[in-house]
Amino acid sequence: MLSTAKLQTIILTSRMAEARRFYENVLGLPLKGVSDGAFLFDVGGGDLRLSPVPATAETEHTLAGFSVDNLETVVGELCERGVRFERFVGFPHDDCGIV
Repeated sequence: MLSTAKLQTIILTSRMAEARRFYENVLGLPLKGVSDGAFLFDVGGGDLRLSPVPATAETEHTLAGFSVDNLETVVGELCERGVRFERFVGFPHDDCGIV
C-alpha cells in the first residue's frame, strides 16, 4: 500500500526562523512553500517539512541523512558555511570528521 508512496521527512522545531535559515541558506535547500505554519523544502524530489512545535528536547541521534555523490566536497562546503560535525568516541574519523 505505501511502498509506492513518496516519503516525506518531518523535522519538528520550536525555532522556526533559525531552522529555516539553516535549511535554506546553509544547506541550500529550495523552499517549496509554507503550509499550516510549516516550511516545505525540496530535497532531490522528496519533501522535507519543518513543522513548528512549542518545545523540543535535544537529541543524540540522527534526524535525517543525505546521500551525495562526493561526501568530502559536501562536507568541505558545509564547513565553510559554519557547520560543525560531531565526533563520536570510538569511531575512526578522518581529518574532516567523516567516519
